[in-house]
Amino acid sequence: MEPAALIVSGSWHLPIHYAGLANSLHKAGFRDVRNPKLPTAVEKLPVPAEAIIEGDTKVIRAELASLADAAHSITIFCHSYGGVLASNSVDGFLWAQRKAAGKPGGVVHIVYMAAFIIPVGTALGDSFGGKIPEWLRVDEKDGTLHISDHRMSFYNDLDDAEAQKWAGKCVHCSLHCFQDKLTSAPYEYIGKGLDATYLVCKQDYRLIEPIQEAMATLLGEDRKMEYIDVGHCAMVGAPEEVASVVWRAWESSKSRLEGSSA
Repeated sequence: MEPAALIVSGSWHLPIHYAGLANSLHKAGFRDVRNPKLPTAVEKLPVPAEAIIEGDTKVIRAELASLADAAHSITIFCHSYGGVLASNSVDGFLWAQRKAAGKPGGVVHIVYMAAFIIPVGTALGDSFGGKIPEWLRVDEKDGTLHISDHRMSFYNDLDDAEAQKWAGKCVHCSLHCFQDKLTSAPYEYIGKGLDATYLVCKQDYRLIEPIQEAMATLLGEDRKMEYIDVGHCAMVGAPEEVASVVWRAWESSKSRLEGSSA
């Protein structure tokens, strides 16, 4: 079982924000680590037509197809909005689904870090009870979603210089991240051929610990819970610790699969 990891990033963020984590995942033992840019992470206006959840889903499914066809056992790491996107993208690529179809490889574990877990048929914006939080602002004119304070929202656990460095690399967020509905999710498979871990960021300033724990319940009773004492963007503040959680997740799935085939 050749291990591979796929990073599914959060809104406003680019692969550069996850580069340290990608490097740590390689060092941990993952043979192939993918860290794609999402269409909804808009570097230059106007917002392109593909900057919708369907466009992001196509990117992730293409990466999953490449990894699975290479017979990799895949662990997905998804962060923030990436939780919605990962859930929306995996149908047909789960290890058990691929095996039943006589195909190699597939997703064995999903690690959700400070991630949105929402019911199928709802949008990320619905998580706020139909009201836009005061720290978010919708710009209907250019089709983007703005966050009021990158420093506190994302990097409150970092010193000012480090926080400003990473905030300066953030880009526009397509409004579709907030409005498009989730059309598919793997929740019913968790504990039945798919493993899932929710990694709680204890210092998260916006998605506080109880909110993360409440969202994790949608993953079912067979989910695993992990905790890390950092802010929302732990992949920046503690990449090696996050990589350790992801590697342990893969190892637990490997042990389960080897046991079931013994």
